[in-house]
Amino acid sequence: MKKNVLWMLTGLALVLAFGLVLGGCDLNNDDPDPGPTPLTEAEMNEADFGPGVTPTTHTITTKADFVAAKNAIEGGGNYVLNITVEVDVEGVYITPKAGAVVSLRGGGTLHRSTNPSNGLFELSNANSTLILRDAGLKGHAGNDTGLVYITDSSAEFVMHGGTITGNSGRGVEVSDGTFTMNGGTISGNTFSDSGAGGGVSVYQGTFTMTGGTISGNTTDRHGGGVWVYDGTFTKTGGTIYGGSAGTGLANTADDTDEDGYDGHAVFWIDGDSNLWKVDGDITGALSTDNVTGWTAIIP
Repeated sequence: MKKNVLWMLTGLALVLAFGLVLGGCDLNNDDPDPGPTPLTEAEMNEADFGPGVTPTTHTITTKADFVAAKNAIEGGGNYVLNITVEVDVEGVYITPKAGAVVSLRGGGTLHRSTNPSNGLFELSNANSTLILRDAGLKGHAGNDTGLVYITDSSAEFVMHGGTITGNSGRGVEVSDGTFTMNGGTISGNTFSDSGAGGGVSVYQGTFTMTGGTISGNTTDRHGGGVWVYDGTFTKTGGTIYGGSAGTGLANTADDTDEDGYDGHAVFWIDGDSNLWKVDGDITGALSTDNVTGWTAIIP
């Protein structure tokens, strides 16, 4: 009898101990996903510039710093712009030399506050590359060009994070060349005066979206979020909000001359001049390689 009681007490103790251990564990794994581990500076450098390449770093805290970086970058090479505060660069913009690679980091913002003719970066030279990691690009109400403007077929803009906002000449403008959006936010940009594409416009270029958010952009014609004309658009991740997403999130297009042509989220004119649109939120895949998910306007 004593042995039985002893075994029962021992078993009870083990059960209680096991319960205490489990009490500190989440068997359902409900903890929030911490996301990917941030890259170290060395890892970013290797990803942006290639193995063994040491870029030149410019810390940007004033307009004069930005001008000095402009002069260096337009002479060629590999550069990191470490933007640590919001800097009003007024009308200054950078056109990287052919083959130059520029990576924007630091968490601060470049603000173009004047001059309607250009954005902040123009990729018009062969194999020039701009990489946005965690900085902000901000425009102004009088601008008529994308904050990033890509015009060479071999030029590339890659967005891993950060923001592109507050510009009246679109957020990103692709006329030839390639734009890849892996993360970050394009929001609060506009294009009016019979223009198309509030957030991103693509004319005979390529736009690939694997992550990030396009929201709160507007145009008075077609494609509040994204406008594509005879170009390539492939979306595998991220979110493009439609016209009913609510204040601050909705991309809107208001084509009063051609009722039904709006395309609040995305508007696409294919190579045969057929018209397609998506007005609602887009969280899944979408591509100009096929018409799945599109609404035909003029098929």
